[in-house]
Amino acid sequence: MEISWLARLNTVDLQCSAERDQMHYLAHDRVTGKIYRISSEIARAVNYCKQIASTTDREDLDKEHLKAAYGFLGSLQNMHKSELSRRPPFNPLFINIELFDVGPFQPSLRSLANFWVGSTYWIILGSLIVTAFWLGSWSDWQILSVFKNIFSLNAIATFAIVAPFLKIVHELGHTLVSTKFGVRVRKSGLYLIGLYPMPYVDCTDADLSATRIQRIVISLAGLFTDVLVALCAFIAWHFVEGDFLKTLLANVFMFSSVNSVLFNANPLIKLDGYYALADAIGIRNMYTEASKNFRGIRRKVMTFGKDGTFPKTRRARLLSLYSFASLLYKTNMILGILWIVLPKYFGLGTVLAVWGGYMMFVSPMIGGTSATPADKKAGTGLFWVLFLAGIAATLVFVRLPFRVVLPVAVDVENHYSVQSQSSGFITSRQPEGLVHAGQVIMQLSNRDLVNASTVGEAQLSMAQYGYDAISGTDPAGAIIAEERLHASTTRLELTAERIASLQVKATQAGYFSPDYTQLTGSFVPDGGTVGAIYPDIQTVYLTGSFPERYVEKFQNTVSSNELRVNGAFKAPEDVEAIDLVQTVSMDRETGARSYQLSMLVRSNPTMMNNANMHVKVSFPSEPLYRHVQFLVASLVQKFREAKLRQN
Repeated sequence: MEISWLARLNTVDLQCSAERDQMHYLAHDRVTGKIYRISSEIARAVNYCKQIASTTDREDLDKEHLKAAYGFLGSLQNMHKSELSRRPPFNPLFINIELFDVGPFQPSLRSLANFWVGSTYWIILGSLIVTAFWLGSWSDWQILSVFKNIFSLNAIATFAIVAPFLKIVHELGHTLVSTKFGVRVRKSGLYLIGLYPMPYVDCTDADLSATRIQRIVISLAGLFTDVLVALCAFIAWHFVEGDFLKTLLANVFMFSSVNSVLFNANPLIKLDGYYALADAIGIRNMYTEASKNFRGIRRKVMTFGKDGTFPKTRRARLLSLYSFASLLYKTNMILGILWIVLPKYFGLGTVLAVWGGYMMFVSPMIGGTSATPADKKAGTGLFWVLFLAGIAATLVFVRLPFRVVLPVAVDVENHYSVQSQSSGFITSRQPEGLVHAGQVIMQLSNRDLVNASTVGEAQLSMAQYGYDAISGTDPAGAIIAEERLHASTTRLELTAERIASLQVKATQAGYFSPDYTQLTGSFVPDGGTVGAIYPDIQTVYLTGSFPERYVEKFQNTVSSNELRVNGAFKAPEDVEAIDLVQTVSMDRETGARSYQLSMLVRSNPTMMNNANMHVKVSFPSEPLYRHVQFLVASLVQKFREAKLRQN
């Protein structure tokens, strides 16, 4: 009996492993390099047919095994045809570029892998952690201030330069651990995710030749490498000089730590964290299974029950929830990227928003149902009509208030600061604490004023002598001498006043907080701030920068405001007054005006000083489409300002 198709099984390798008291069967298709999870029945059928393919005695064959194996080969052939005939749609937010095969280089990396992967890594990591903690404590963790400017143009530009190099080191970690465990790395390439370059290596052979624990370690190897790079950058930052190197190392530390947490370690996207989680819980095809369950729910909703299915088991419901959470996370990630891109490149950002939205939300919903063409067309058509009608109704009839949340602080500059009236060097200063009105809180010294006083006294004596000598003999000359005497007296009095003002006195009773950046011996200019005095009263002035795009709404009406101090909300009646003040400053490059929000609140100034405060200003509710218009107008304004700065 001749069965020609049995020879095709030579391109399929079987692999099985026992994990979590379950036996898993995998089929490796050497034609495409892909690995499929198969049932035990298909595995036994394929193994049976591979055995009889090498023999000439083919009598009394098991027809059930032949049927199952033939069906499996048919499925593989259909997948081959589908991959050859159907090209995936181009998505500008997710582009895959294959580069080269890593496997031939692995023998050369084996000695390096044997050295790094193991106790050596953990010893070095522990040493770096201890060193970094000591340096951070010594420097008051000043490097952490880089996180405040994580979305600045400077940080984004630096990220665009160093990200590919950091990711190469990240992928080297995967390669070294794979080499240590004898897993062949197939290829390397580059993903472009929302203009974010992400080099990668293909370690899927670990499914065939590595244990579950080894696969988890391979998945997390890049994260371990990122931690090592972040710690090295953290330590190096404390020893380099120059703003350029410090900024570069601070950004490397930020990228290697934040990028690993938000992207690579996150199991909601198919990166390192996902593969580690899938192996840890024993669901190797978790993403595929979760997407399948979620598509069933989506079809059920879109066709109004004519197609699709709701999950019936607890596992299916949890996987559907995972798929939904993954969709929300990716949506938030894309919106975050677009929010950064739009103000700078408005046209490109708009194209990415429309195209990326279509590829993520519209394209997956088209096709793929098992209902009849007529039912499918009628069901999906009605769904889209109702869906678009619902969106239109929501935009028109749903009303939400406009809100803006602003950081505020005690208005020290305009109400509580203490300035020196004369310039000089600090010789002594009152420590922080309670002071009474007129108390000397700082003593300055100025040798120029002392010398000027000495010269002024001499000039006054000479003017007095000249006046006395001529007053009885020359009336006209006496007038001139008297004027000189008066000028000398005035100059000496002014000098004496400036010398007296070298003693900086408290203008009111209250709690004195000195400016600790000014040490003994520091120079204080005329009008220089030396600290602040907070009176012991129950009203405090607060201020904060107010965005110009909300000024018109503020001038029309403010429906409410909420003040939050260290996480606790103040009662609405505690805000006695709120006003908007246009400052004299203006952005020279864009012409944008500056506005300050001024608030009078019932509270003690001393208690409010250095508190973390935010105010939420709410304006009357308007339809959602007005919110969309306002958002687009804000983005256009930011885009124009960015272009003006470039020009």
